[in-house]
Amino acid sequence: ISNHVVVASLIAVTIKDPVIVLPLAFLSHYALDVLPHYGYGGNGGYSESFKHKETFIMEGLDLVGIALLLFTIHFSVWVVAAAIILALLPDFEWPFRYIFYERKGLRPPNTITARFHQKIQWCERRWGAFVEVVFFVIIYFIFLHYNG
Repeated sequence: ISNHVVVASLIAVTIKDPVIVLPLAFLSHYALDVLPHYGYGGNGGYSESFKHKETFIMEGLDLVGIALLLFTIHFSVWVVAAAIILALLPDFEWPFRYIFYERKGLRPPNTITARFHQKIQWCERRWGAFVEVVFFVIIYFIFLHYNG
């Protein structure tokens, strides 16, 4: 979540035109999903991530980070918030799939979004967390430069 949030925020504070910012924020989700990142894609799919407490710890820290990030924004917080929501939108499907299907042993619908995610996320592994941390630090410092 954190990298999607900081990239969407960076797009918003640098471009500033909502007509351009919002679609770019949405598309940025897929651009980031191509990079190596944290997950269990090779070991059981998306439902596997929800079985590990480290996933919930990371997501909890992400929520704290998002709140802190929003307090530092000098540009329109509403445009940034909308960009963040659009950047996270493609992942809203995963908790739904887990709660209503996979947790109950049911097969979830094979949606276009799910198929596309599975094709582009070629390297979703636990060690991808290290890649995400380095990426976040770099993008966050760039964000601070443009938002300052």
